[in-house]
Amino acid sequence: MSEQAWLLCGVCCCLCSVRVEFRDKLQKLLDDGGVDTETAQVLFRHYDIVECVDMLYLRIRNPEKARYTPEEAKAVNVQVTSWNEQKPIFFQQMSERDFESYDLISPFEVRSLFNRDSEIEYVSYVHSMLGSSILGSKHRQDQDDLLDHTGWHSERNTWRRKSILDTAHPRRGESAYGWLAAEMLGRKDVPHTIAYSLHECHDSDHILRSELMILLRIIQTKRRRPEWYPHDLTPVLLVSIRAFAFRIMEGYFDGSKLVINMSDAIPVKVGEEQTSQQKKVNGVLRWIGSKPVGDTLRFKAPFKDY
Repeated sequence: MSEQAWLLCGVCCCLCSVRVEFRDKLQKLLDDGGVDTETAQVLFRHYDIVECVDMLYLRIRNPEKARYTPEEAKAVNVQVTSWNEQKPIFFQQMSERDFESYDLISPFEVRSLFNRDSEIEYVSYVHSMLGSSILGSKHRQDQDDLLDHTGWHSERNTWRRKSILDTAHPRRGESAYGWLAAEMLGRKDVPHTIAYSLHECHDSDHILRSELMILLRIIQTKRRRPEWYPHDLTPVLLVSIRAFAFRIMEGYFDGSKLVINMSDAIPVKVGEEQTSQQKKVNGVLRWIGSKPVGDTLRFKAPFKDY
């Protein structure tokens, strides 16, 4: 994009955040020849996506609804699909052969807890063990860990939206639970994000409100970075750690709705045989080391034409 376009991108970001009459101002700029048609189309498109995601987020954040069935999610403009029907299309899991190139220095095992039924103790312990497994996975060729070797880096320090980083404890409702977006990983060459989150909740049948909020907040915030304005999509792969199971989901906003492709629950029981736990977690690690794929610039979706 031109220097003029980059400057306008910065203006766009400010205008979107305060909801000034951005479209009218941009249209006038286009009519006066102050910006070329291609750049204006990118910014019109960007603004529409940001506005739609913001509105969807406001609907989802209602604390009275803590979890959704696929049918209930559809009512709030979220399409949930099982991996049996649609595998992720923007993340390609690392192959078993490539994963075998790593030495796993820190074996994964949930051996015991002070309270075997404690949801908060389980998700905290599993998150800690997962982090050790990532740092302890050394590639034999260069001794880089899983993230360094696959090109992913932490973007946690660049996120200023406190609500996406800190634990949220709804104060009312029998289904209230705490949750935490623990890490966000990005790359410099693509708008993809890999994140993992903790949810003090034992539920294998629903998608959680907190998972939807995290997906939307990451999409929402990443779209405000000017380098990703030309992209139709900023896809997210979320590794969700719930009480006694992992669940992995791909999420992206297709121009009209939040689309989620979700795996079945991956149960990891306290005291389960270590080799069984390791096999399941190896599958999760292979997703964390995913290759970003797919055309995020020109996605076939029901966007407006200008």
